[in-house]
Amino acid sequence: MKEDIRLQISALYEFALNNPRNEYQVIDMFMIDTALSQKILEKTGIDVDGFWVSIDNYSIVHTLFRHGNPAKEALHGQVAVTKADFLAIPDIILSMDNIVLDVKKQGKSMIKETLIFTKETDNCHYVLKEIRRVTKKGKINRLILQTMYIRRKT
Repeated sequence: MKEDIRLQISALYEFALNNPRNEYQVIDMFMIDTALSQKILEKTGIDVDGFWVSIDNYSIVHTLFRHGNPAKEALHGQVAVTKADFLAIPDIILSMDNIVLDVKKQGKSMIKETLIFTKETDNCHYVLKEIRRVTKKGKINRLILQTMYIRRKT
């Protein structure tokens, strides 16, 4: 199953880079199981049991635009995000080191809840940020990637 998801993410990545009509595509990578949901609930107070973890082409474009330039990222002590990093998203979420809830007020009344997943590797600190919760009645409940960045370990 993991290889199938990687192939889907790879195809979505290529679609995102070659999409002149700006069409929208989303991939549901996996459903959050009870164990992962419980871990997220304990750390953040957010219940996401049965939600799908998803990625769309807009998040890929956004991430590459904001965090895909090696020279620009180096100035901030970060590493440019590459295709391989998108392929690692399922593993990062399933084996995260930490998750926190960030709540920001937008405007006068709208509140934006953000789940921030972090994962440490040998030389990097991955951060998946601004996971959007979709909870509309009759729709699939999803956590959708908004952006990611990679901090170089010091």
